[in-house]
Amino acid sequence: MKKFKQYIDTHVSLIVRHSLLGVVTLLLTACDSKDTTPLPGERVSFLNFTATVKADPSIAGMIVTVPAAVTNSVWSQMGGRVDHTLVNVSLGETLTPLWHTSIGTGSSDDQRLLASPITDENHAYAMDAEGVVTALSLKTGEVVWQKSTSPEEHVHDTLGGGIGVDNGVVFVTTSFGEVVALKADTGAEIWRKTGYAPFRSSPSIKDAHVYCQSINNELITLSITTGDLVWSHSGIPESALLLGGGKPACSGDTVLVAYTSGEVHALSQTNGQVLWSDTITPVARIDTVTSIPHIRARPVIDDNQVFVISHGGRMTAIDFKTGTRQWQKELGGIRTPVVAGDFVFVLTNMNELVCLDRKSGAIYWVAGLPIVDEDKGAVHFAGPIMAGDTLIVTSNKGEIIRLNPRNGEILNKTKVDSGAIFLAPIVAQNTLYTLTDNAVLHAFH
Repeated sequence: MKKFKQYIDTHVSLIVRHSLLGVVTLLLTACDSKDTTPLPGERVSFLNFTATVKADPSIAGMIVTVPAAVTNSVWSQMGGRVDHTLVNVSLGETLTPLWHTSIGTGSSDDQRLLASPITDENHAYAMDAEGVVTALSLKTGEVVWQKSTSPEEHVHDTLGGGIGVDNGVVFVTTSFGEVVALKADTGAEIWRKTGYAPFRSSPSIKDAHVYCQSINNELITLSITTGDLVWSHSGIPESALLLGGGKPACSGDTVLVAYTSGEVHALSQTNGQVLWSDTITPVARIDTVTSIPHIRARPVIDDNQVFVISHGGRMTAIDFKTGTRQWQKELGGIRTPVVAGDFVFVLTNMNELVCLDRKSGAIYWVAGLPIVDEDKGAVHFAGPIMAGDTLIVTSNKGEIIRLNPRNGEILNKTKVDSGAIFLAPIVAQNTLYTLTDNAVLHAFH
């Protein structure tokens, strides 16, 4: 049983580190945990998280192109914009360190950093593992203010939540079922609403509403100005969840929510009425881990198309207006796809970076990234985002990696000395920001 545990630790941890809360724990608690000596020999995963991904030979000669880079002034919500579409933002070829600042408490065995940083025109904002929100100067990294959002007596029980900023207000969701509005310039509390299920992900903000998705598959819609409940929508509850959660996407007068059950609903922004629904069910598996349908990646809305990928092994493109499926691929992942022009880029559960045709779902190329490292064990990547005509991912080896979007080849790597990175980077005002797992925010210009 000792060797069995070591084997699981190495190969299942690809998704467990930031994904699994309960399922694998049941496997591990029955095994002796004292012997940590690595097993010799080649590591081959016994859990097939996704089908073998191959490029379509019929389109092998096609050339992948990306839209011209545009300057991105702010990254105000997790995902960049409220529809989660942010194509090719401006960024220089060389990343030069600008500043780095600790924002508080990093991840531990009991607490995890789950929220990527955000920015407005003047400040960067980040949330640490104990729910402390920090505002920093974009130019210098100097701390402007800090605000604890967790109950003082339960600060060490914090697990998740997130932030978004809009029109001078920072909106915070907490793992204690609270939504808090803070003044962006001072951190002073404007309003606080309690009594909801825990939140693991960041809120979405559009027009007069803030949308918050709880772990019991309920979408809470609150007034931006008062925090009063406007409407809510519920999906099917799930008992087996990944650590972290989805975030609603908005476009026009429609809100798109994807739940841990695999459900996808398009809702009226006015009253929450269901406009259409779909269910992204898992590919048939023989094990409990890979059958979890959780849609942890944010749904993307771009040019009347919706792109959704589930942990359970399905990726789909859906007509945004009608809910009609346009194509489906057996790809599983927990990272949000990048939509750029005629192409979609996505990172799978097996660390495969895949480029697809957005209209047909045909696969142009597949680039395999390392799964196991001799020093770090399982290798985890976050992203991609597209910036400076390149795809960018981060890793728990403390690297920022830039890849060629035309073929997936690695162009260069930038080492971050202060620790592992499990969150996707962001780019604003030609500056890249990345938050390490020990809660240090880095800026590269």
